[in-house]
Amino acid sequence: MIQAIKGTKDILPEESYLWQQLEAKLRALARAYHYEEIRVPTFEETELFVKGTGETTDIVGKEMYTFRDKGERSVTLKPEGTPSVIRAYLEHGLDGKAPLFKAYYLERMYRQEKPQAGRLRQFTQFGAEALGSLDPALDAEMLDMAWKVCEVAGLKQIELKLSSIGCPTCRPAYKAMIKERLLPASGELCGDCKERLEKNPLRVLDCKVEHCKELTQGLPSILDYLCVECKAHFVKVKEYLGDLDIPYVIDTRMVRGLDYYTKTVFELVSTALGARGALPAGGRYDGLVETLGGKPTPGVGFACGIEPLLLAMEKEGVVWKDEESLDFFIVMVGEKAKRAGLKESQKLREMGYSCELDFLSRSANAQMREANRLGAKEVIYLGENEFERELIPLRDMQKRTQKDIEINEFQFRKELQYDPNNAKACYFLGRYLWRLGKYDRAVLEFQRALTLNPNYLEAYLDLAQCYEEQGKRLLARTILTDALEYITDKKKSEEIIYKLQKSDAETWESPLFLVTLPDGKLVPSQFILMNNEEVLFRALKGSTYKVTRQRDNKGDPMPLEQQFTPLETDVQSKIIRTPDIFYPLT
Repeated sequence: MIQAIKGTKDILPEESYLWQQLEAKLRALARAYHYEEIRVPTFEETELFVKGTGETTDIVGKEMYTFRDKGERSVTLKPEGTPSVIRAYLEHGLDGKAPLFKAYYLERMYRQEKPQAGRLRQFTQFGAEALGSLDPALDAEMLDMAWKVCEVAGLKQIELKLSSIGCPTCRPAYKAMIKERLLPASGELCGDCKERLEKNPLRVLDCKVEHCKELTQGLPSILDYLCVECKAHFVKVKEYLGDLDIPYVIDTRMVRGLDYYTKTVFELVSTALGARGALPAGGRYDGLVETLGGKPTPGVGFACGIEPLLLAMEKEGVVWKDEESLDFFIVMVGEKAKRAGLKESQKLREMGYSCELDFLSRSANAQMREANRLGAKEVIYLGENEFERELIPLRDMQKRTQKDIEINEFQFRKELQYDPNNAKACYFLGRYLWRLGKYDRAVLEFQRALTLNPNYLEAYLDLAQCYEEQGKRLLARTILTDALEYITDKKKSEEIIYKLQKSDAETWESPLFLVTLPDGKLVPSQFILMNNEEVLFRALKGSTYKVTRQRDNKGDPMPLEQQFTPLETDVQSKIIRTPDIFYPLT
């Protein structure tokens, strides 16, 4: 049996929802900082990474997947994202379209290193790059964004390590000092560090071999070698981090594994993961664009592996539930039911619902067990008897309740071809959703129908009833009184009036008053709410308005019944309607 290649990992359905949720949170985070997505090719010319990532790095020297294609070009699967983003930035002239370029990526990378927990040969990185500004405030924003990456993942055990590695002006002196100090003991260094001491002495500080760490322990801090500009920049970054309430520790041994970094470098480390707990990590790279053929352009960025981020979440016990539960499972018994089920599943999916069917010809009981196993919210039962009686059982699997819906409603009636610009289609869809108990979506469809056809009596009545069933009586009455502004047919108007009167007599809780406005006009209005100073009313035909409360002899607000004339609202015609407005009988 052929198996996955070492260093790769299958993301199975039972865990892919974690990836989807995390990726969605990261994309939303990037949008909050106004970073737009960029997608670059999986492979590039090898020279891009040799120049950009750095010839002396472990990535270029040991870990790249490099091969020759049929055109004899040296091609490399991208081991990191920054050089590819800058290549695209230059190739497409993005430097000339805006003074500041901000982009993020969420892509797979490839490095042939030793696989271990959270570290694979094929891995996924979320990264952000900002090009065009030297402002240390941009470094702080990037650090804030990197910190938020850990926060949106629910991590608590994190530590920000911060340093500066200077620039081409001040760094050579520090490199020379390292070489001078370590040269007498070079024979004790590991093989890699012997080579690093010759090519890039700074990288010796990044060695994980214990004896090499001991040999470099007494070296002076690079912060002591910074030039005036780099010192000032670093001071400002720290000040901004203080303003943002982001805690940090100074780590002068941090040099990062890439040659292009200048000034600010940082790592956010998961203390739950231990020694190899780096999550978001990055820094400033003010010379990289020029190295790759562009004009001098400052830049700053970071990248974070998704795999170690998920591992840190697991170590800290962060639990996310699968939010994409199944809306409907259609149980089908018989060929007629199968044909109907296929058709109805198509319609449900077009409406945005998830839906599953049985394709294994199992019994009804077996299908119900499968619906339960899948966590379906509702089950629609289609059998021969249901077609004969034209009723379909709809079972709510969470509430353990069942109700019957009319088969012609379930099938949206033959004339319904849903069109969001067709009032009738929106109305029938609203009725269907209402029958299913999907009140919020039903309300949206009824409102859409009324926007398209303000004279649609049935939509007013059903929308009001839909609100009534949710206990939103004030909204129900508002819908009915609004209807009187648009319905011109006398019989339809009388039906609405009767509904209003019946609601007043049986269930209405908000009283009506005859309110005298400052201009002396009498307006029958519905009480909404009040405080010690004002009362909020809604005219039966019009908008809401406020009235100042009168005071009694003691200075207390007068009861509503004393300041305003109450209107009785029973069925015995205590309120009548003229062509303009409701008036009380006197």
